[in-house]
Amino acid sequence: MNKWLSKKTIFLVIPSFLAIFILTQISSYFIIFSKFAPHDDEGFLLISIKEFISGNPLYDSTFTQYGPFYYFIQQILYDILKIPLNHNHTRLVTIGLWAISTTLITIYSYKMTKSYCLAFLTYIVTWNHLQVLGQEPSHPQELTVTLTSLILLLALIKNENWRNIAIAIIATALLFTKINLGIFLFAAIFVVIYSLPAETKFLSISKKLLYLSICLLPVILMRQKLNDSLIQNFCFIITLGLVPILHYLYYKPIQWSNRSTISHLIYLTATSILSALLILAYVILNGSTLKALFNGVIVQPMKFPEAFSMLLNSQPASILVAGLGVILYFYYIKSSETEKYPKWIDYAKTLLAILLFIWSFFNLTGVFYQNQIEKILNYTPAFLWLTLITEKNEESEKTDQNVYFSRLLLVVVGYLQLLVVFPVAGSQRSIATLLLVPAIAINISDSLPTLCDDFLMLWQKKIFKLTTIIFLISIFLYITAQLPKITFPWTTYYSNFSINFSGADRIRLSEEQNAIYQWIIRNLSNNSDTFIASPGFPSFYFWAQKDTPSTITQNCWPAFLDTNQQQQIIDKLYSYNSVCAIKNDYWRNFWLQNKPPVGQPLVDYIDNEFKVLGQLETYQFCVKKERQVELTFTAKVQQNIEPSAKNKYLVKIFLNLPNLNKILYNVVFVDLRGNKVFFDTRKDSVIFEAEEKNLLFPNQSFSGLLLDKPIKLQLQTTLPQSLYNSFFVVRLLDKDGNNFASIPVEK
Repeated sequence: MNKWLSKKTIFLVIPSFLAIFILTQISSYFIIFSKFAPHDDEGFLLISIKEFISGNPLYDSTFTQYGPFYYFIQQILYDILKIPLNHNHTRLVTIGLWAISTTLITIYSYKMTKSYCLAFLTYIVTWNHLQVLGQEPSHPQELTVTLTSLILLLALIKNENWRNIAIAIIATALLFTKINLGIFLFAAIFVVIYSLPAETKFLSISKKLLYLSICLLPVILMRQKLNDSLIQNFCFIITLGLVPILHYLYYKPIQWSNRSTISHLIYLTATSILSALLILAYVILNGSTLKALFNGVIVQPMKFPEAFSMLLNSQPASILVAGLGVILYFYYIKSSETEKYPKWIDYAKTLLAILLFIWSFFNLTGVFYQNQIEKILNYTPAFLWLTLITEKNEESEKTDQNVYFSRLLLVVVGYLQLLVVFPVAGSQRSIATLLLVPAIAINISDSLPTLCDDFLMLWQKKIFKLTTIIFLISIFLYITAQLPKITFPWTTYYSNFSINFSGADRIRLSEEQNAIYQWIIRNLSNNSDTFIASPGFPSFYFWAQKDTPSTITQNCWPAFLDTNQQQQIIDKLYSYNSVCAIKNDYWRNFWLQNKPPVGQPLVDYIDNEFKVLGQLETYQFCVKKERQVELTFTAKVQQNIEPSAKNKYLVKIFLNLPNLNKILYNVVFVDLRGNKVFFDTRKDSVIFEAEEKNLLFPNQSFSGLLLDKPIKLQLQTTLPQSLYNSFFVVRLLDKDGNNFASIPVEK
């Protein structure tokens, strides 16, 4: 059946794939340049790359919790190839890695299923699944998904020696990018290698010890937080799901190789050690000490679960489902003794594929409620063992041994990477579940012959035929209706506003977000030599074109920098004349998990040495207490009840503007969140005080005001109601009515 699908639809699928490929790459651009994450992992990584390629050794001078292989790739891109290091170009690199990872997974899916249709499906789901990369550009996770995708293809190499060498090199690179992912990958590789029949007593004992340690891995990783009910549930779910996989590999080993286990271990271990030594030599030659290397690669990442965690919303009912998965597995083992390949396995595979598809395709689109999607991630791990079982395995066919090896690796790596969800279940959920996407195509491919045979038998019945047609049409119309939200993001992009900062002019954000960042960056540019933020917002250094006060720069420093590191930053700040501070208690509490910042010298320094000059939403702009300066690019509102009219309010808006080199013709006062215009000088009665002149608007004779120098303006009007708590901006319009600046209104 798969061959029929492949041959008959090749001329339809390939042009469709090319069209979808081009469409998705265009969409990737608009998606990634329509976002900026306020927690600013992006800025932190750009700063660390900048410090490293400027000659500051990793871990000794340049602070980071990520591995050296990531910085090796960045050095090639931004130092050797001379790509400009800024937000524009790093996002283009992210788009490239997004496309490469999606293509690799698609090729792998085709090689495993021999179906163009399933490969086409895999491409669409994988691309959509990896939209999470657009939320955190330049993050090491984009490199990790590329390496993980490459591992799957390398597992299909027929020459086993070359395959082991290639896999070991990529696994080591992953280990020295994000150590947790690397450990899980190596653990999975060893589990698969040990799935071969044990030739010696030593191998048999070591196999038992390895499988036992893998089974205990969830408890070991989560031991410090096992008093939390969510952690307990997640730990039970993962442990129960491991039981069928490890039992199947131990008691029903698949002969996927003619070589000995020892031979595989030698190639893998020797290549891994050599690769690790080369990476370590690279780091040491770039100035890092062994002590700092150990701290940066091993100690620092281990602090992360203790300092910060966002837990998966696991529920007690999911434990019962996980137990059901184990019971179903052992029922299969028992029934397989009398029945070679029970048909119900194919139906179970189909159900698993449907659930994985719903999770993978809809977990970022907002089509379903997010908590409903999370339930699927709670329920499916217990049934991933179904992907291991195929009719060929049961018939003990020994052809395509590399395909068997790759399938085993997919399942074990895909399962162990679910542990990445602990402790951070945010964007890491999509990264941790990437390998579930090709599992969808593989399970469909396995079950398709059975389903087609049974479907064709039932197709003759009119009621079933009619029901099937209605169902398929409904699904098609539903997905078509959601496509604009998923793959046509350019409407959002062009309705947004360019932030127009150095190296970031391609980024377009909502008017509200744009106004906030314009307010911050213009005031940083006008009032500081450098600045410090609590917590860190490293992108502001790029946008305001200010040097960082220290090479120790991180966005979540209240949770990760120790007392000594914070004091070093304070000492550096004292060498600057004009220092400003940005405070955001919301994001500081987010990183500290709402714990008080006790014993934080840098927090105390900011709180004690600075005064708040202005506030916009959760951002506070601060200057040294002894400085006397005024904020620019800002507006403030004064309200007075008008005595002549009940429930009417006299509103005065004071604008303090820097040099904008624009001609101002009209002004609009608007509530962005309520989507309400309070007044527009083109049609509403407003008194406009500019350069000591009072002008009454609307005013057809007004020839514009040139904003070529700092200026203070005042607008006065009457509103029918008081200003409620929302987000207000004053839009400045040119002669053609185009908005050239949105001035935020301070609280």
